[in-house]
Amino acid sequence: MFNNDSFGDRLKELRKSKKLTQVQVSEMIGVQQGTYSRWENGTLEPNLEAVVKLAKLFDTTTDYLLGKTIYSTLDVIPHPITRIDMKKLKEFNKTELNDLKFAIVMHGIKNHLTAFDYMDELVSEYNLDEEEQEILQTLFKEVYDYFNAD
Repeated sequence: MFNNDSFGDRLKELRKSKKLTQVQVSEMIGVQQGTYSRWENGTLEPNLEAVVKLAKLFDTTTDYLLGKTIYSTLDVIPHPITRIDMKKLKEFNKTELNDLKFAIVMHGIKNHLTAFDYMDELVSEYNLDEEEQEILQTLFKEVYDYFNAD
């Protein structure tokens, strides 16, 4: 496991953060309350289908629930797109450009956007000039090529 938090600990933490009872959660995912309770106290492990339902219910990832990552959602991107100063795009060094590529991918995945829709959204939102648009197009092409390489 990635850290010392157990599946049950994470499950309980997420349930409480949503201010739900064990009964409510068990009804929402279609299991008996006793079954859910045993998941939280670690005496029973859920099947994959149940883990996926729980991840969706709690708006988290299965990896987080299973202890494979410490990040509970995609909102914890190291450099979220909203915190990147796009007006300084021309001055970005290689690391900053890579951070931007990562933020683009994660934002696109989280919001189910196509690359072209998202690029248009960024150009419009930040009123990017031609040179900035070219930089952004290059980054998007690199991301696209990476994920579509044979």
